Amino acid sequence: MTPDDYAPYCLTAPVDARLPGGGGYPVCGLYDIKPAKFGLVDNLVRPAADFGKQQRVSDFFQLNFSTRFGNGVRLGGGVDTGRTMIDTCFTVDSPQQVNLNDALSYHCRQVIPFAGNTQVKLHGSVPLPLDFVISAVYQSTSGPAITAVYSATNAEVAPSLGRSLSGGTRTVNVSLIEPFKQFEGRRNQVDLRLSKVFRTKSYRIRGNLDLYNALNAASILGINNNFGAQWRRPQSGGGTNSAVLDARLIQISADITF
Repeated sequence: MTPDDYAPYCLTAPVDARLPGGGGYPVCGLYDIKPAKFGLVDNLVRPAADFGKQQRVSDFFQLNFSTRFGNGVRLGGGVDTGRTMIDTCFTVDSPQQVNLNDALSYHCRQVIPFAGNTQVKLHGSVPLPLDFVISAVYQSTSGPAITAVYSATNAEVAPSLGRSLSGGTRTVNVSLIEPFKQFEGRRNQVDLRLSKVFRTKSYRIRGNLDLYNALNAASILGINNNFGAQWRRPQSGGGTNSAVLDARLIQISADITF
């Protein structure tokens, strides 16, 4: 295949208040292989450097601290932040690779910004009378990136392409928004623990009362990125993964040292 074996087309994003500007904007830079070359396969593996410069660059910064005060109070935490740039802006076969990359129509130069990578974590403990200790952990992490994968029909593509999609293809997946520009709300979680130590001549027993997600936050961990009625609804990755932060959980435990 060569770039000449592909024909360009545009389509109009659906009118929807959830899309940037309410939708209705043109999505261009899309290409469909010409019918004469559809289904012909002759794979040839060559270095990316033969076509252009492929890059993945990450710039990250981390700051951590830990301190202990004279009265036994401990405090620590840190910030981890940065950005990642992925650049594959060169053409191998389809010209779509220059503006948009792969079947999901992602831009060839993607930047995951600081907003999508920043983590803040704090932890501390305070000793109390009668061998009680109260401790807490706070963490704030970025929410999942929002994409909008739209299944465009042949009827929507044909007017711009001037023909039907090659090979009788009925739909093609197109991204309606630029990747890593929008994110769901951050995940903020507070965990608490109250401990009590009991001592005997031979044993040291520590009882714990843990309160996970003490504020009962309902942060979204995963979303449906397929544009439609269920777009951006919480959706897990399958298995035991949850789409929403687990509800408040109380746990009682103890450990014995002898």
